[in-house]
Amino acid sequence: MSSEARDGSARAIRAGALGRVGGALLWTAPTAFAVYAPLALLAANIGHIPPEVALRSVAFSLTLGIAVTAAVALLVRSKESAIVLASGAVLAFFSYGHIYDSLRGWDPAAAIARHRFLVPLAGVFFLLLVYILLRRPRLAQPLARWLTAFAWVLLAFPLLAIIQDQAQRAADPAGMDTTGGTVPDPIDGIPPDVFYIILDGYGRQDVLADSYGYDNDAFLDFLTSRGFEVADQAMSNYSQTLLSLASSLNMDYLDEVLGGAGLDPSAHRPLGDEILDNRLFDTFRRLGYSTTAFETGYYPTELTSADHYLAPENDPRSRGLSGASAAGLNEFEGIFLQTTMASAPFDLYARGFGGWGSDLIERGYDEHRARVLFTLSSLSEIAGQAEPEFVFAHVVSPHPPFVFGPEGERIPHDSFYTMSGDECCERDDYAERYVGQMTYLNQVLMAEIDEILKVSGGNAIIILQGDHGPGGFLDWENPSPSAMHDRMAILLAAHLPGSAAGTLYPSVTPVNLFRLILDRTFGGGPGLLEDVSYFSAGEGISNAIRVDPSGG
Repeated sequence: MSSEARDGSARAIRAGALGRVGGALLWTAPTAFAVYAPLALLAANIGHIPPEVALRSVAFSLTLGIAVTAAVALLVRSKESAIVLASGAVLAFFSYGHIYDSLRGWDPAAAIARHRFLVPLAGVFFLLLVYILLRRPRLAQPLARWLTAFAWVLLAFPLLAIIQDQAQRAADPAGMDTTGGTVPDPIDGIPPDVFYIILDGYGRQDVLADSYGYDNDAFLDFLTSRGFEVADQAMSNYSQTLLSLASSLNMDYLDEVLGGAGLDPSAHRPLGDEILDNRLFDTFRRLGYSTTAFETGYYPTELTSADHYLAPENDPRSRGLSGASAAGLNEFEGIFLQTTMASAPFDLYARGFGGWGSDLIERGYDEHRARVLFTLSSLSEIAGQAEPEFVFAHVVSPHPPFVFGPEGERIPHDSFYTMSGDECCERDDYAERYVGQMTYLNQVLMAEIDEILKVSGGNAIIILQGDHGPGGFLDWENPSPSAMHDRMAILLAAHLPGSAAGTLYPSVTPVNLFRLILDRTFGGGPGLLEDVSYFSAGEGISNAIRVDPSGG
């Protein structure tokens, strides 16, 4: 055989191999589209949730993509037509919830944003696609190739974001060093236990009275009768939980903590690192304290770096709170389901007639109830032990989700569990639920505070602080100065025994709270900063607005 013939034969073999690989790759398009859906949702929330919560959603999407492709391939002779039809079916299924929500939020189209209209329209879309391919079969080949390329390019974006995040975590698991500055020396004697209790979304008394019609005097009077000082002009330093706690746990403003760099609104991970590896934990450990934290359901504040990390899963007090099966959906899965066409039959059947659907919906809320109750009821059990404790307790209440009525009764829900619930209700309904949840929260807090003071003999530092105020009435896209002020005005009350008593000034902000405590109680600290409040609609600081404490 001549060299030309051998070369031609080799080229033909290579071309045949490439053709087979390309042909096989075409079959992956529908499945790539399917897997993109949960991975994109995970990538958008990568700093807020652990990646493992998406595993079942990815497995479901992968299985569905393969099943749809196989089913269509059995019914359609043309490979390219089968790929186009399977891709169309998968795209319709996984984009349905996004389209539904977009139409519901767009006034001109809100009237047709009903499952009884949109599901048939999705069917019409698929039949139209079938009709086009029957009339123009030659379109199938270029469409199949284009869809395959598009699917894999699309899938690459969330994959790269997730891989990059995990690589950064592996390379820098401890986050940035925030332990600089003056720190007091370890102390002799019996130092007080320190309870830093963050009450998520707990607003200041004047805001509660003016905007929510709620008189919180009874609770504040209880606190003052137990020796608490209430900063009646207190403001948060930042308007979002992630920003606020990254700042207060490091006793500094974020531009300093992050090295002077403006933080992009989507850069969740640096803030999460600052919370996980925070300056307060380091400072109190150097003072001879052990640290305790709790499972919160909010990934960035689940401080597994604490010496003692407590969760309600094995606690008998939390048993029986959920009527759902063990196969219930986690928060990510509930949100993901709502973005797909699976939300249509669920809405039409499960929410209307209860049963298994109600169990699936309520399971996440019941677990949230269990976490809140477990955290609060565990505080007094930590007090008075041999080793001094610094306790960080992030209680996601009175912030939504609303799971407690004013007497602690369960609140029924018609949508899957999520913490991002400021937009959950109409204005009046939000106010009623927020006030009801706060009423019960106050009752639980009063009982637990009395128990802590009893066990500790009054020698405990107890901080009650809102990370920010309520946001149910806030127009995030166009906030007014008064609305921004209301968001920043927080409850801040402190029981400060000994030399620190009487030192909490009315306009203190969280960034200075432990600077003050370290100085007055432990004889040293990094010194006070100017009290400043910054509002931002997202979780970045590059475009933050300085808020006037007067609300003007």
